[in-house]
Amino acid sequence: MAYQVRHAIESDIAAIALVSNESRRGEPAHRDKTPDELKDEIYEAVGFDPEGLWIVLQGSKPVGYANAIVEGVGEESIGYIIVEVVPSHRENGIEQELMTKALTFIESKGADRARSRAFEKDEWFKALLESLDFASDRRFFSMVCARGAPGNAFTPPEGVQFRHQLLNDAGDEDLSVLVEVLNESFREHYGWVPGTERQFESLRDSTEDIFRTTYATKDGRVIGFSLLEDSVVFNREHGAKEGWILAVGVLKDHRRMGVGRALIADCMRWFGEHGITTVRLGVDAENRKALDLYSSLGFEVAWENYIYEKRLASGGARA
Repeated sequence: MAYQVRHAIESDIAAIALVSNESRRGEPAHRDKTPDELKDEIYEAVGFDPEGLWIVLQGSKPVGYANAIVEGVGEESIGYIIVEVVPSHRENGIEQELMTKALTFIESKGADRARSRAFEKDEWFKALLESLDFASDRRFFSMVCARGAPGNAFTPPEGVQFRHQLLNDAGDEDLSVLVEVLNESFREHYGWVPGTERQFESLRDSTEDIFRTTYATKDGRVIGFSLLEDSVVFNREHGAKEGWILAVGVLKDHRRMGVGRALIADCMRWFGEHGITTVRLGVDAENRKALDLYSSLGFEVAWENYIYEKRLASGGARA
């Protein structure tokens, strides 16, 4: 039966979630996303354009989708592409057609570069990217610690206090503070796309997972934060006891003081108190200081992800 490729509309979100989950289910520590979670992830992303979203159907069965967005302006503009195809329908030309449409779309928007993420075992997707002259540009490690809280307690540096808050209890003003410190901490990091309050509203409102924020403050000012996740749904589905440290950030003027180490130790203590025995986090492979810190706290590299990049002929000239 032939495939139909068309622009997706909001009512297709359940079909897109089905494709995404089936495509990604072989990844380590994968948890299926609900349609509501994926809807917020796609439609609330900075740079979202409905003309950059496609779905592939075979009859009434969804078998693939692609999403392309453009961030920035001119020479700083970058197109980000996601392509997912149900495993049994790969290598039938679907992924090539979706990627071609996505590249054409971001070039029409004047993007200077295209980027896409491939996971370590995504041989089908890495082959697709390399066939279209993408090259691996950056590695990211997923690290795991399975020995519980660190042996030593790391208290905040003198004059620094920690304040804790469950995301479920966060109001609009709290989310504004979180987004501000998040973006300021990470704005110089590779490929950083600014977070939005709407993204955290989605975390708060659309999943059973528990999210906890710790704010490091000094003289009444927030200078750092951590965000952890108790993976309630994944643990229930897999009989596991896992959690994630989703982010640890410290403002530039307050680094190298032990704030980050104390924030991580604080996360690990909370996990230990709540029965979590395996903790995961992600880190840029070129961030040696962070790698050394995490390694010193018992984390080890579990798998790698790759960012592939392709220079585009549009060269930042807006259509």
